[in-house]
Amino acid sequence: MKTPIQELIKLESDLTQMFDSDERVAMALLEHIRTNRKEMLDKERDHCNYFAFQFRHEKFTLKDIKKEYDATFNTKER
Repeated sequence: MKTPIQELIKLESDLTQMFDSDERVAMALLEHIRTNRKEMLDKERDHCNYFAFQFRHEKFTLKDIKKEYDATFNTKER
């Protein structure tokens, strides 16, 4: 499960390989954000709600929560 920011980072990487200038990459990213802003915000909300729901009745340490966050959102560098 990828968050919208993780998807933007992947998109930036893909666009950097496609375009010959940072300006073209930036313009394409801006267009993507403008076109998909509502969906991105909805997905971000859903991700946050899902993650918070997992911990609603349990007592976890911050270390436990960070570990679960990394596992849930696949944050390990590849």
